[in-house]
Amino acid sequence: MRPAFHRIIRLCLVSSAGCLVAFYGTDDEFIRQLLARFQAYNEQRPTEKVYLHTDRETYLTGETIWMKGYLFNGSSHVTDTVSRVLYVDLVDLATRKVRLRVQLRATDSYAPGQLALPDSMPAGTYQLRGYTNFMRNEPETYFFTKTLTVLRPDGGTSAISAARQPAPARPDVQFLPEGGQLVEGIDGRMAFKAVGTDGQHVDVSGFVLDAKQDTVVGFASTYLGMGFFAIKPEAGQTYTAFVRLGDGTVAPYPMPAVLP
Repeated sequence: MRPAFHRIIRLCLVSSAGCLVAFYGTDDEFIRQLLARFQAYNEQRPTEKVYLHTDRETYLTGETIWMKGYLFNGSSHVTDTVSRVLYVDLVDLATRKVRLRVQLRATDSYAPGQLALPDSMPAGTYQLRGYTNFMRNEPETYFFTKTLTVLRPDGGTSAISAARQPAPARPDVQFLPEGGQLVEGIDGRMAFKAVGTDGQHVDVSGFVLDAKQDTVVGFASTYLGMGFFAIKPEAGQTYTAFVRLGDGTVAPYPMPAVLP
């Protein structure tokens, strides 16, 4: 075996942020050349990476997915300013078809934007996929992906699933405003408690919609099916809480009326 290969065996290469860090002697010219070639390769064939941040992971049809994209250099992981357009697809995992697509303008490696979900969109599990035109030179495994859930306000999923699956038992969820009442224009806290049909506590999560079907706040129990969330009621508004059930659907629960 040649001495150069002995040096390769003794060499410890550590991969960090796409770069190779080497520990070697100052007289090892072979290792210097090897690392120089790796560096030249990364410079001649750069890669990009994308990350998409969304406001949450579960949405109702008719709502808007608010997002912000981040573009990075694939080797150094520093912000990348090469691409100016970020493509975002919403893919139906059941059919593998792109349901929605939007192009976001990237400025200084940041691309804020939104994706409106139509009312006619089927409920189900979707994949949010982000990529640049430059990233199309690589396989789709290089694209950013994130799983999102889309539900319908009426709790429906599809005719097939509704026919095959029995409706789950709804827990008893009580909403108890701080001070006993929801007062318009005043910041307050809404406590809640969930009890199952067997009388035991049930851990729940969900969200609150106003009369315009806009999301006001999300909530989740923290101890024995109990928790609270902050809310500032508006005059003339009515609020409905939607609690996620065991099969992934949501059930509506009216909240106390807003008083002057």
